[in-house]
Amino acid sequence: MSSITRLLLVGQFTTKNLQSGRSFMHGTVGVEQCPESLFDIYINNLNSMQGDVLRKLEDMPSRTTFGAKRVVVDKVARKVVVTHNSKIFYKVADFEFPEELVENFLHPPVMSISEVKASPSKKRVSVTGNVGEIGDVRNVSGGKRLRTVTLNDGDEAIRLSLWEEHTDIPFAVNQQIKAECVVITEWNNTKQLESTPALHVETVARNDEDMTGEIVAVTSEDLEVPYEMVFVVDGTEYEVTVTEQSVIQVNMQTLPVRGILSTRQEGMVMECVRLRQIMDTD
Repeated sequence: MSSITRLLLVGQFTTKNLQSGRSFMHGTVGVEQCPESLFDIYINNLNSMQGDVLRKLEDMPSRTTFGAKRVVVDKVARKVVVTHNSKIFYKVADFEFPEELVENFLHPPVMSISEVKASPSKKRVSVTGNVGEIGDVRNVSGGKRLRTVTLNDGDEAIRLSLWEEHTDIPFAVNQQIKAECVVITEWNNTKQLESTPALHVETVARNDEDMTGEIVAVTSEDLEVPYEMVFVVDGTEYEVTVTEQSVIQVNMQTLPVRGILSTRQEGMVMECVRLRQIMDTD
């Protein structure tokens, strides 16, 4: 009689649909007898499973301990395969598993883009960078939605592919973000990043950051706040919101005009803290 394999769910189950019409579930687990690494888990033959079973699996939160009988545990490929002969136990005794592995999966450490490019494919990471090009949402094979954005950190740039629901995340050019839980992939010998179901994106504040450039356009003819201005630094355009709290020490009746801009980030909006004029000396 086969024994129960105890598992710790780390990465929640998601359903994958193939062009052939088949579907399967994928997640990430810790296996009791293999505490040195995490394993992928695949649940096949979803069409033969009852709806309440599928819902239980999809709703199972991270850090849940469960069990399975008659499963394939491949220690070389680091994967667990659940088939139609397997049996799932939703409640089993807890077991100890290295917390560092779990935490690094749920909240991967931040790496620079150069470090990402030097890392192996399939590694799960977090990155920070400035948003460059923002692509349109398009449908690719299988009807999946895809959008790509470019991130740069001053030294290197990399493409981030966003899938399905993550294509709806709002981005702005030159917005500084942190993308947590992305995975490294490689295409034509070029490293890139892809979103995972656990992707979390947040804006990184730029508090009182001084930039020297030119105001080239404003949205309000009489400069009634709030309004937006376009501030250009070395050819890069920033859309900045001017509020009642902004200190404006520049005459913007005639554009363009040079200035030194201090900003802060409020959610997805870059706000002007202070704008002072540069006096030409020649």
